[in-house]
Formats: sequence, structure tokens, C-alpha cells
Amino acid sequence: MNSIIYAYRNRPSMLRACLRSIELFSKTVPNKSFEIVLVDLGSENSKPIVKKYDDLIPLKYYWIDYKGIFWKTKALNYGVKRCSGDIVTILDIDGLIGPSFLSGTHCYFSDPSNTNTRLSHRVRIMYGNMNRFFSSNDNFTEKDIYSFILNRIKLTKMTQERYSVECRLLRDIPKDQHTPYLEENEVVGCSHCSLSKDNYISIGGCNEEFIGHGCEDLEFNLRCMRKLKVGRMLRDPEYNIFHIEHSHGLGWTNSKNAVNNSLLFKKTRTENLISIPIGERWGEF
Repeated sequence: MNSIIYAYRNRPSMLRACLRSIELFSKTVPNKSFEIVLVDLGSENSKPIVKKYDDLIPLKYYWIDYKGIFWKTKALNYGVKRCSGDIVTILDIDGLIGPSFLSGTHCYFSDPSNTNTRLSHRVRIMYGNMNRFFSSNDNFTEKDIYSFILNRIKLTKMTQERYSVECRLLRDIPKDQHTPYLEENEVVGCSHCSLSKDNYISIGGCNEEFIGHGCEDLEFNLRCMRKLKVGRMLRDPEYNIFHIEHSHGLGWTNSKNAVNNSLLFKKTRTENLISIPIGERWGEF
């Protein structure tokens, strides 16, 4: 089973769009082949949205009474600790899944030779009218998503990628290794990825010393890459995640956390860390 983990706070329009896309394409995979695990850090208005989808898709919902700076790393570990799957997928709530995302991930890990690899998920960014349409309409159809995929080929501003030679995710990779990571089916990846639960736990999961937004995904990526060596990616747009642009707002980070996160990332990078210890309060609030 693939357990797809989302950690979020106060993103009602994103939550609606995300769950709607999952509902639309949930029938592309066998029954009981995936579950959605929502870790809600104290949202004020998410429960009615989740209730609407509770009978439509396999769903676990955890609402945590937590009002501090957004602690994404701990929330993700919290979800992984309680999930039922042997595969863990980490995604952000501000993205729609493509038509073949669920089936592609299921087929990939059905092959035993892929057990000790990581499947990275390409993120394509939505702008303008498409961005507003999907974030404000929770009754969009499969046709709407297919239309977006076709239209983005024609509109340059919709083809911006999260993976490129200039991407910051490559800044810590030796330049002579850039090309292999960007070749067909291979990518450095970031926090949008799938891997076995055993491998996730073996590297210590997300580093809970990271509090707030910034560098936590890069640090997790580096440890994954050192443990699993190669990351795979399904490039066809139908397998992708479609990101809805938005502002972070208040409560996501502060200057003190930003500096701390940067130092933590530097430590992992310079000390070649692969795994970090799992303490008694790992994945617990």
C-alpha cells in the first residue's frame, strides 16, 4: 500500500483541490492500494472539507492542536508513524495529482527491483487563469486537468519546471554529475517523492530540528540520495504534480528559524550525514 502523507495548516482552497484530484483518479488503481494521511496542524476550517471526502477516498485525518511555527518535519513523521503502507509518498497540499500519478506510483513499486530506489515526482507550476480556476473550483473534472496538460504545452509561462540545471537542488551536486541526474527517468528530486517506509525510517525520516519553512526538503533529499544512490522520475505530464502558486502567510517561519535551518542543512552537507537518530518523541507532538 502507498501511504500519501500531507502536512498542512489553513489551506482550505488547496485542500479541496488536492482531494478533488485524488477522488477523480482514485479509480485508476486497485482497491486498497493507497491511503491519504492528512496531518492538520490546527487549521480552523478544514474539518468540513475532509468530511466531504471521507467516504470517497481512503482517508486518515489527524487534527493536532498546535499553533506554533509550522512544524512540517514533525508533522510528516507523525503521519508516517501512523500510516498503514509499506510505501510512503510525501506531497504538499498545494498540488493536484496528474491522471496517472496513482497508477504510475503503484506500478513502479510493484516491481521488486525498485524497492530500494526513490521515485521523485516532477512538479509543474500553474499560473494565471488556470491557477485561479483550480484553487476556487472544487467541482473540476478529469477533462479540466487533461485540458491543462495540453494547454501548458502551448503556453510558455506554464512550462516552468522545478528541475533544471540552474535549480538550487543541484547546487550541492558535483557539476560532473548534473547530466546523469537530469537524464531520462533520473532526477535529484526534492520533498515530492515516494520511497519504502523502511528506507524512510532507516535515514531517520524528516529532521525535526527543522522548524518552519526552508531547507528541510533539501536536507531530506541529500540523505535520501546518499542512502538510495539513485532517484527515478516519471516524466510524462500525466504522472506529475501540478502546483498552485500562493503566498506562505504568517506562522510559516521566522528569521531565527530560517538561520537555524540553513545551519542544519550545511551540517548535513559538510558532514555527509546519511541517517539521523530517532528519539522517543519522534513523530509526536
